Amino acid sequence: MQIFKDIDQFLKRVEETILISLVILMVFLAFFQVVLRNIFSAGIIWADIFLRHLVLWIGLLGAVLVTRERRHIKIDIFSKFFSEKAQPKIYLGMDTLSLFVTILLTKASYIFVVSEKLGGSLLFLNIPTWVMESIIPIAFALISLHFLIRIFEGIYEIVRKESR
Repeated sequence: MQIFKDIDQFLKRVEETILISLVILMVFLAFFQVVLRNIFSAGIIWADIFLRHLVLWIGLLGAVLVTRERRHIKIDIFSKFFSEKAQPKIYLGMDTLSLFVTILLTKASYIFVVSEKLGGSLLFLNIPTWVMESIIPIAFALISLHFLIRIFEGIYEIVRKESR
């Protein structure tokens, strides 16, 4: 069980570090762009496109983090209709369904990114479009991994409680 917690903590540190770095980069670049436009009537040609893609990265990495923290969208109506004893099994079922959906989204977004790669379009500075869009399947894969960890933790807790 400890290995899942170690993996979870490692992923948390990496995800938070990347997310914080991207937010700092986005704020700095947006501020710099505003200063250039308002003071010097100039700007960085590629900055707006890059900032839009940074928003995508930050949003998806934020979704990864809230999934890890169990603060993602969840159906809480079950807690009102089922006893506390049944809730771990209900949440295990919801996590399993969520894992299935995010695996499908990972596959679909991977196919999308591959098609973008085959299309050969460029964003700016000769950076291919697919490079900036690659966060989509990566984020869904990480979300899937977090659901998988939650499922193993849930099974462990259910088995531990029932063996008492």
